[in-house]
Amino acid sequence: MKEFRFEKLDVKRHDRKSFVSGNEELDQFFQTQARQQMEKRLSVCFVMLNGGSKIIGFYTLSSASVEANESRISSSKYVSLPVVLIGRLAVHSQFQKQGLSGLMLVNIIERVRKLSESEIGVKGIFVEPKSEEISLYYLKYGFLKLEKGVFYPFGKNSSNSG
Repeated sequence: MKEFRFEKLDVKRHDRKSFVSGNEELDQFFQTQARQQMEKRLSVCFVMLNGGSKIIGFYTLSSASVEANESRISSSKYVSLPVVLIGRLAVHSQFQKQGLSGLMLVNIIERVRKLSESEIGVKGIFVEPKSEEISLYYLKYGFLKLEKGVFYPFGKNSSNSG
């Protein structure tokens, strides 16, 4: 398997203009708004690079909360629970259908799990998929279906506590 690495987006080193996923909304966001969102501290964008410097994919993470009764984690003490939101995730059109979005998802889960164990209080990862097909994709990776999205729980009360 090829070597891939993940880095925080650096607009001075990473060529966003050549990234095309085939989804105009995601491409436009990445090319014109990702940097501004990072500067405003609304989200952090990470890129997946091949052995060189070509951007294979990207994803954004930000903080959010889910209603405790929605999260499938029993918590009568809290109304809402802190989560990390996957806002956007895309793979370059040349590299789609090769399992790379799954590799990016594994990177997200590992990154957030490490943070949740030592740096910040977070109960899991939340996504609001744009379609039922995308929702089903996340379920294959251990996410749970909620009314308003999908949720990957961490901690003692989850089946993903690895």
